[in-house]
Amino acid sequence: MERGTPAMAHRVCRGHGRGGSRELEADLRSSHRRPPSRTTLERMANRLGQAVRESTRRLEPAVRRHERAPSGAHVLSVGLDRTTIPMEEPAPPGRQGPLRKRRKPYVRSPPPPVEVNYRMAYVGTVALIDADGDSIWSRRYAASAEEGPEQVLHRMMQDVRWARRTRPKLPVLVVQDAAPEMWKLLRDALNGELSVATWHEVIDRYHFAERLATIVETLAVSDRTKLLAEWQEAIDELDEAVDDIKARVDAELERGYIGKARRTLYEQQTYLENNSDRLRYATLMRRGFPIGSGITEAACKSVVTQRTKRSGQRWHSEGVEGPCSPQPPAQRPPRSRPPGPTPAHLHCPNQARRMIRGRSRPLQCPQVGSSQRQWSSGGPPKSGPRVQNSSSAQSASDRHVSRRVWQRISDAE
Repeated sequence: MERGTPAMAHRVCRGHGRGGSRELEADLRSSHRRPPSRTTLERMANRLGQAVRESTRRLEPAVRRHERAPSGAHVLSVGLDRTTIPMEEPAPPGRQGPLRKRRKPYVRSPPPPVEVNYRMAYVGTVALIDADGDSIWSRRYAASAEEGPEQVLHRMMQDVRWARRTRPKLPVLVVQDAAPEMWKLLRDALNGELSVATWHEVIDRYHFAERLATIVETLAVSDRTKLLAEWQEAIDELDEAVDDIKARVDAELERGYIGKARRTLYEQQTYLENNSDRLRYATLMRRGFPIGSGITEAACKSVVTQRTKRSGQRWHSEGVEGPCSPQPPAQRPPRSRPPGPTPAHLHCPNQARRMIRGRSRPLQCPQVGSSQRQWSSGGPPKSGPRVQNSSSAQSASDRHVSRRVWQRISDAE
């Protein structure tokens, strides 16, 4: 295209996916190349984006037939979300705003009036999660508002079918926010997928935490911080905690709240009634399932937002196909550690992270493989083994070097 070599096409695709034509031109010049004009680069990138999307329909099925699922998968997580893209559209008659005053007259005819409208783009993700809750493989899909969610859902279901073919007993989990239109789209797609008979559903834990904070701020209670902490702890330990919170909101509404407070509580009451079956986090956490939609939220930011919402940007339908083109699968490299027994406190990741950062305050963490309840740092019994923090002797720059994590923890013992 545009008489470009395959290497040039590869650079244009990568550069256009990360930034605009100005950044791409600067990168090419820094590589001691003589780039064409920015108009040619933009035209080449748009044509390459359209070609990639057209060839994907033919290549993806062949790739899936020869691909194998990585080992260690515990659950298959899927999610669907939306984000906005500023689209430049012709201004309808009668809605043309006042023209900006120009210091110099137009040499050519003035361009037709336009307006910028924010349209919803669809983002879907499919990920394989291990028993520790970490993503070991994921795919990200995006489509503009003009294309609609059909292609995203179709490709997501192809990934689900591929994963279930290689791992028939792999459970499927839907985790996303509470937008009802997104749940309807994904449920309809899963109902039409023959490889999936049942699946689990959960609303993102962070979104629900925001709802709980809104309820507590509205209630007329003395210690809001204590009440919120109790609710957060109960939600993670008992599935029935959602019913207790809903009963509390119902009782508070009968006390005669007025104005904004009553409207807020009524809104949260409706939210709990519509989504109570998808707020049972305790059972899912005990099974090792993820309860956060971070993969989908991050895809909205990395695939769409960072590229299409820069200062002053606005897009046409043919230009936005490049940033929304198929993304390569993200696969975590296999982890390796030095030979020898695993330190007991590494089974508690939060304590390991705090030790590495030099904040190893007394944390209660039971030792693995002990017949009685012992503690690796602080807590009863006082005569038990204690972990000494040797990270204070390390320099500040070494505390964040991942390759020395295992060595430092071994030294700490």
